[in-house]
Amino acid sequence: MIARNRISHPRGVPRVVGEGRKDAEGIGIDSGRGNLVAHNVVIHAGTIGIRLGIQRFPVGSDNTVVRRNRVRGSGNDGFVVNEKDHHSLLKRNVATGAGDDGFDIESRTAKLTKNRAVRNHDLGIEAVRRVIDGGGNKASGNGDPRQCTHVVCR
Repeated sequence: MIARNRISHPRGVPRVVGEGRKDAEGIGIDSGRGNLVAHNVVIHAGTIGIRLGIQRFPVGSDNTVVRRNRVRGSGNDGFVVNEKDHHSLLKRNVATGAGDDGFDIESRTAKLTKNRAVRNHDLGIEAVRRVIDGGGNKASGNGDPRQCTHVVCR
């Protein structure tokens, strides 16, 4: 469980003593079953605010619940669910001001319910075909006029 944290301007492992890396993410779940990520605030992550699974080494978690988190100003995407992550639920999360998409969902078994994406650089929610649309997702003021792909956004 990762709950009730406030993460601001996270920095990765320094390459040089005294320097933080700007490519750090806020919260990452690489694997496991039944993980819970809830009620966290991530502000200005260098890359991704909250990530499930690893793109580079194709692994992911099973049955992770990501609920009521707020991600603001991520350098890349606010929330990412990689392809190898299975049966995750993202519910009532908010992504604001991401450098790319608010939500980048690459797993067809992910379910998105009542999430909100506002003022992100590209799409509010970029989801693959056949992602599970739990309804109630909202997107507005994002850079891509479509706002969302493969889920209904109001």
